[in-house]
Amino acid sequence: WWSEMQESGMNAKQLGARHGVTGTYIGRVVRLNFLAPSITESILAGNQPARLDAKRLLALRDLALAWPDQESALQI
Repeated sequence: WWSEMQESGMNAKQLGARHGVTGTYIGRVVRLNFLAPSITESILAGNQPARLDAKRLLALRDLALAWPDQESALQI
């Protein structure tokens, strides 16, 4: 969705309407593009803490942009 937003110039609300989801959901999913690589690698390897599941990731509202701050906040 991030790429689609960049290419089309649509905002999250417009893209959500196109895909039948809310703009808020689009925004939450798109934020996951900016996870620290170490967090992504941990999840893909199945080594993330048990409490760090998709529901928690999508619920994150104030995830820091700095990767060390993300790692600290998510305890990875």
